[in-house]
Amino acid sequence: MTLYRGDLSGQSGFVAKGILNGNYTPSEGLSSLINSEDLTINMFYHSMDSENSLFVSTSDNMLVAEAFAALGKGIGENTSVYTLNVPAGRAIKNLNNYTPNGMDIQNPWSPKRLVQENEWLVPLYIPGSWIVSEVPYTGPAL
Repeated sequence: MTLYRGDLSGQSGFVAKGILNGNYTPSEGLSSLINSEDLTINMFYHSMDSENSLFVSTSDNMLVAEAFAALGKGIGENTSVYTLNVPAGRAIKNLNNYTPNGMDIQNPWSPKRLVQENEWLVPLYIPGSWIVSEVPYTGPAL
């Protein structure tokens, strides 16, 4: 499955911020994170506070990745848009977005237009082997 992510340039993989913040250890296993009862709760928490999430956010819409790269550029960061090849079954469509079809995000190329997020969540981490390409973001900042 091809997914996209806007992030800091030069990443060799992505780890969920909740792991980096010490809220979860990989030894706890994926089963507790993605079992049917906990999955909806964990997705809801991700939608409310991605800083402590156990998921890495991605999108099936490259414009969304560009929007997040534009936000980073807006605070002076060097950012890129990553194309990812995520194996089947490793990404979960986030059903807890704020609108039925995904959260609306400002389009960096046309600020008066919104883009549907269509977020896909990858539990815990995205290894570097899933990164197909990294393209430095050179568009406008948000």
